[in-house]
Amino acid sequence: MTSRPTTVFIAGRVITMDPSLPAAEAVTVADGRITAVGALADLRHTGTVEETFAGTVLLPGLIDQHLHP
Repeated sequence: MTSRPTTVFIAGRVITMDPSLPAAEAVTVADGRITAVGALADLRHTGTVEETFAGTVLLPGLIDQHLHP
């Protein structure tokens, strides 16, 4: 299987829900999975920078697989 390149998504703010790192500036994604969250200066060199979410707030989403019709 060929892995896809790493993408670094930058945002105005990333809310992590992690008390040790409550907010960040960037999220890296590789093969459809989040691989790192942190400062843009630390993550910029790890992949292709994508500015789609620049200036916005990113926060964790909820995927509930327990659905009722």
